[in-house]
Amino acid sequence: MVKQMVKGLDSKVPARKLSRLLRLGSMTVGIAGNVFYSASKKYLSGQRPDLKDLILTQPNLIKFSRQLLQMRGAALKVGQLLSLESGDFLRPELSAILSDLRNNAEPMPVEQVREVLVSSWGKNYMEHFEMFDEMPIAAASIGQVHKCKLKDGKVLAVKIQYPGIKESIDSDMDSLRFLIEKIGIVPPSINLSQLIMVGREQLHKETSYISEAGFLDLFGQLLVNDKNFSVPKVVKNFTTDKTLAMDFMAGVTVDKITSADQITKDRVIYNIFDLFFRELFQFGLVQTDPNYANFLFSESTGKIILLDFGATVSVSSEILFKFKTLFLETMRGNKKESEELLFDLGIVDENLPKLLLIKLIDLYWDEMKPIREGRNFDFARSNIVEKIEGLSGEIIFLKNKIQIPPIEVLSIQRKVGGLFLLARRFKSKIDVTGLIKKYVY
Repeated sequence: MVKQMVKGLDSKVPARKLSRLLRLGSMTVGIAGNVFYSASKKYLSGQRPDLKDLILTQPNLIKFSRQLLQMRGAALKVGQLLSLESGDFLRPELSAILSDLRNNAEPMPVEQVREVLVSSWGKNYMEHFEMFDEMPIAAASIGQVHKCKLKDGKVLAVKIQYPGIKESIDSDMDSLRFLIEKIGIVPPSINLSQLIMVGREQLHKETSYISEAGFLDLFGQLLVNDKNFSVPKVVKNFTTDKTLAMDFMAGVTVDKITSADQITKDRVIYNIFDLFFRELFQFGLVQTDPNYANFLFSESTGKIILLDFGATVSVSSEILFKFKTLFLETMRGNKKESEELLFDLGIVDENLPKLLLIKLIDLYWDEMKPIREGRNFDFARSNIVEKIEGLSGEIIFLKNKIQIPPIEVLSIQRKVGGLFLLARRFKSKIDVTGLIKKYVY
């Protein structure tokens, strides 16, 4: 249903700040017009309309999501963050639309693709290629990926950044914060200002393809000859701040191997969690984007291909020490010390009402029981998602805003959440305790 809502758009990315601002203004005016029309009908029929109900109608939600998809960049990133960080606390119809933003973005028209390539590589760029497929094989919030073949036969994947995305981050974020606050689509307890700040910081990092190429090179070195993972090599001749070229590596997105046998699925989950703990406790660098499209499974080699290092976060020694101590205290069964570390890391806001705090801490403690007891963690049996949803009513109606953790911690939480949901989908049962012991002792 949601996908049908967003099809048929003019997919040209608005590149100038003014045109992007006008798009947001146009959306606001359109929503306001819908509200006025609906309010007039209700008044004429003798009803007293509620403003929020008038704003959060399906036509207005569709208009909101369509514009985010078309603008990409900051607009789409905010939609993704709202879905990931507050999806359980939004109206179901809005949550469904925003969740679709995580995996859908309209590709650029061919003319815009050529404009970006000419500005990055020169007008005669095709003289280097035997083939360049102008239809993307993937599209996301800040860019899209194309497959091509050099004259020497080398096959590449080239990520092309949408025009105007990087230059409009700050103005887009400011406009979106104002708009979302006025529309009132998030409950007062959700700290929109902090989410916007996080989104702004993430986008500034992710739009630097030169920086991402550096992380891609670094992870390639860290995982060289690894038996479980492959990292494509950067092709520097075709890498600029708006294009990122790398070896093309074939595979299926990891969430698509649900039909594989349970041994294969458990091995994939074990290896991905093992890599996460290596990133956190050995590398001090964590690729934090939970999108499953960043993990491709190669059926020919059995390896997982790692893609998209734009959201890589460098984790401070202080945060690493706190996470390590949290795991140790949890495994030792020290609930009070674990609780203090959850507060210290900002994972749980200690200013929440006492009864809610007790429920959240108990939720964490119950979930960690297999780890304390040294048993395999059975993801299929976990009901933490349902329990959090059960607390959403209490959280929505809080008077004070919930403080979100520092960006390092928030990014790590998002990564763990994505891996957890994949493991639950696979119904995996793995030795998480053994993995933790391997890296924290």
